[in-house]
Parts: sequence; structure tokens; C-alpha cells
Amino acid sequence: MNIKDKKIVVAGLGTTGFETALFLSKKGVDVYLTESKITEDISKNISILQSKNIKTEVGGHTEKFVSDMDILV
Repeated sequence: MNIKDKKIVVAGLGTTGFETALFLSKKGVDVYLTESKITEDISKNISILQSKNIKTEVGGHTEKFVSDMDILV
């Protein structure tokens, strides 16, 4: 399966979600990461992801953010 140029939503910003988002971004994927919680560690990771042009949403999972996705991880 060719995932380049796909919109992939990663749900959750634990260790696995964080590393998955970085990996997919390096592969040329349009990555969106959504996290329901807001903590200090999550805020730090959000800053790192945003610096890599990964779109992020915290504090909930909105329909608008995940619409038109090709894959949910």
C-alpha cells in the first residue's frame, strides 16, 4: 500500500502515537494527530510535532479534524 500523500490521523499522543506520527511524516504522509488530554508532557510533544508540520488537536477529537481521512491509526 502506498501511503505517501494520504491523510492519516493518529489518535493518541502516548509514546506510540508520537513515534508513529514522526515516522509517517518522514514518509511524506499528511499526518494529523488528535489527543483528548492536555498535560505538560503532551504540550512539549505537540511543539515538536508542529515543528515537523504535523497538524495537531488537543482536548478532544472533533469530526472536522478527522474528516476526509484515509487511514486512522
